[in-house]
This record gives sequence, C-alpha cells and structure tokens, in this order.
Amino acid sequence: DMYDEADTFLFKSHPTWSEGRVSFWKHRALTEAYALCPIGLALKKSSQDDDEMAEENEAVADKEAIRCFEKLVKAQKPSHPDSWREYIRYVSASHLYLVGNTNNSTQSQPDGIAAAVSTLRITRGLYHRAMSYVKKAGQETNATVENEPSWMVKGIDSTMSQRDYDAALSVLSREYLEFERTAGSEES
Repeated sequence: DMYDEADTFLFKSHPTWSEGRVSFWKHRALTEAYALCPIGLALKKSSQDDDEMAEENEAVADKEAIRCFEKLVKAQKPSHPDSWREYIRYVSASHLYLVGNTNNSTQSQPDGIAAAVSTLRITRGLYHRAMSYVKKAGQETNATVENEPSWMVKGIDSTMSQRDYDAALSVLSREYLEFERTAGSEES
C-alpha cells in the first residue's frame, strides 16, 4: 500500500521527473528483492507444508521483484548501467534455491541442473539487453542538459543515486566479459 500511494502521488504530481521515477523504482525493486520477497517466502513456508505450493510462492515472489526491476530499467531513457547491474545481480542469484534442493530424489536433480542452465541463459539474455540499451545511450552524441545531473551522484543520500555513466558502463562491460569467460561457451 505504501508503494502504491507513493506511486500515485509521485507520478501524478511530477510526471516528467525522471530522477524521482528511477529512485522510486530502484528503491522498490531492491526492497522487493532483498527484504519483502524473502520475508514473504519464509512466512509462507512456515505456514505451509506442501512443497509444490512453496515452489509456486517462490515463483510468484520472484515475479514481483522482476517486474520492479523491469520498471527500473525502463524508467529512464537511456537506461543507466547500474540499474542493469542490480537487475542482473538479482536474477543471477535468485534461483539458487532450486539448485540447492534438500530433497535427494532422482527427479529433483535434473530440475536443479535445468534451473542452473536456465538461470545462466536468462542472465546472458539480460546482459545482451543491457549492452544493447547502453550501447544506444553511448551512441547518442547530443546529451541534454536535463539528463546530465541524473547520471551523477549528488545529495545527502547518494546510496540510491547513480554514479557517472561512463564508469558504470565500464564496470558493466567488465562484468559481462567475466560472465562470458566463466559461464560462456567457446563460441560466445
């Protein structure tokens, strides 16, 4: 409810304020991913003993966090590399509960392997999307004065702000190359 009220107020009162929109979605995505989803899953697991229902709840919680990250990367044109890094970091680690399944049946092992391969494929797809979006941003030669301050860390609370675009792009590129070296095939 808190986010819905903030969403309504912020976006109706200030529809063109892109920095506020990015900050809102970054805060919401991080809160959903690392606070609300794990708490919700723990509460649902303690109240339910059925394993199939627990896996369904994990997928539903994951979808909400992913929806918020999607809104974050679409909130600003062009997307900032740090937004993509947060999204990729979450997706690449969010499905580890499937790999570490405590059930020792032979049927759960292929699911864990398939989940790991699926996570790698999804992560690679996000890196490709991120590089495509930031590549488009880097090709734009006439940066507007309005968008320039949004790339810089300013203010008292710089934890929710974003750093210099070029530095963030460099870090994203290095992480992508490292991902391809460790998890990529010889063709990639």
